[in-house]
Amino acid sequence: MGISRRTLALSLLLVPLARAAPFKSSPPPEASELLRSALEDVKPAYQGKIMITRWFGKQTRAEEVAVYHSAPQRFRWEFLIPSGSIGRVVVSDGSREQLRLASKNKTLQGSAPKIYPKVMSIESERELLLKNYRIHYLGADEVAGRAVWVLELEPARSGKPHQRLWIDQETRVILENKRFRSGAHSATLSRFTRFEPKKDIPDDLFNCAASSGTIDAHGLDPDFFSLEEMEQSTGKASKYPRELPGDFTFESADFFEVKNQTVWHIRYTDGLTTVSLFDTPRPVRLSGTANDSSASLSLPGSLHLSSSGRILHWKQKKTYYTLVADLPRELLEPIAARLKRF
Repeated sequence: MGISRRTLALSLLLVPLARAAPFKSSPPPEASELLRSALEDVKPAYQGKIMITRWFGKQTRAEEVAVYHSAPQRFRWEFLIPSGSIGRVVVSDGSREQLRLASKNKTLQGSAPKIYPKVMSIESERELLLKNYRIHYLGADEVAGRAVWVLELEPARSGKPHQRLWIDQETRVILENKRFRSGAHSATLSRFTRFEPKKDIPDDLFNCAASSGTIDAHGLDPDFFSLEEMEQSTGKASKYPRELPGDFTFESADFFEVKNQTVWHIRYTDGLTTVSLFDTPRPVRLSGTANDSSASLSLPGSLHLSSSGRILHWKQKKTYYTLVADLPRELLEPIAARLKRF
C-alpha cells in the first residue's frame, strides 16, 4: 500500500553552526517575537534560488529550487535537474495547488493545504513550542548577501531535534533552515543562494489553469478532523489517546482511500516535531531504507521541512500500524507502547 507525499510530512534535522566573523546588524527584536514574525507575518513578494541538501548516513542528496512568492499564499517552486532545466513544478494560486511533471506532460491538481482550518489553533501550537523548546538568539550573520538574525530552538527533552533559523532582518523571511539530533547521522539544510525582494511578481506564474497535457485530481486534499469528527465520518470507533509520552499532544486526524481501503492518519505534535500514526487494514511498504522516509517539502518560511524519520510497524488483531517520527528509538518505543494499549 502506498502512502501519499503529504501524509509523511516530517520535520528537518540540523547540524551545528560554524561560521566566520558575525555580519554587522541592527539590534534584533526579542527572540520569541522574532520567531513569531518569521512564522506568522505576511511576507512581501520575492524570488530566488534555494539549495536543499539531505544527509542520511553515507547518503547525500542535493536539489536546487527556483522559488517565487507573492502574498498572501501564492507560490511557485521549480525543482531543477542537474542541467538546470525544470524537472517538476509546484504552483499555488492560494486556493488550488498543482504538481506539474515535465517529463510526463502531466499535472496533478488539488486544493491548497492552507485553506483548510486546523484543529489546533496557532496560539495552542505556539504554547506547545515554547513549553518544549527554548529559544536562543545566537547573533547576526549573512545569507545570500543579506543581513540575518540567527535563532536556535533547543529541545527541553534530550533526543529531540534542534533547529536553527537564519531570518532576514528586512523581510523576516527565513533564508536558511537546519535541524539535527545530537549524535544522529542525518540532517537536512535548506538555504537561499539568491534572494530578491520584489514589489510584484507576474500573476501568470501562479496560474494553476495554465498547464498543457493531462490534468488529474491528485486526491490528496488534506483534512484536519478531531477524533470525534473522524468517528462520525468513518463510522469507526477511536480509542486513541490525547497525549503521548515525550510531551506530544493530539493535533489532528485525517483519512483517505488507497486501493479501496481506508487509511487513518493521526497526527501528534510538541509544537515542532510531528509524530504520525497510520492505521491501515493491510501492511504498509514504504520506499527507501528501513529508517528513511522521503517526504514532500516545505521551503524556508516554515518550521516543517522533509527529512528522514524512524519508522516502527506492528499489528494488533486485524489492524496494521505504522509510526513515523524524527525521534530516536528510545523516545519512539514508549510512544508505540502507549498506543498499543488502545
